[in-house]
Amino acid sequence: MIISNCAIFLIQFPSRLLDAAIQEAREINADFGRILHQEDFIFINNITGESYSIPYLNVVMKKISSRCNVDIHPHKLRHYFASQADISGISKRVTADLLGHKNISTTDLYIHSDDESNKDSAFLMNRILSNQ
Repeated sequence: MIISNCAIFLIQFPSRLLDAAIQEAREINADFGRILHQEDFIFINNITGESYSIPYLNVVMKKISSRCNVDIHPHKLRHYFASQADISGISKRVTADLLGHKNISTTDLYIHSDDESNKDSAFLMNRILSNQ
């Protein structure tokens, strides 16, 4: 992850970022005598050991959006995950299962990995990182 001028650039390191978040969740759970299970949340308060609430994560994302002048919210992470899974070659059925979708056509709505959106994303990130 690279943080520059309030921009969080995740495109180059998504798997490393996820690995780091999972490792942090494991360590926090271990501090509370628990083991991280597959169905557990990974965004955990290191003081209480409890997962952060959805309203709290919405507030955090809103602050990031405001300070960095980018449109980001927790639900976009689901779209990002689906798109990255598609780019990585993970089957749509597996991605649908991980997102909790019963129908693959719902998952198709989450995948934005065509060439045009990739170009748009690269342009946006260049603009943000170059402060223009």
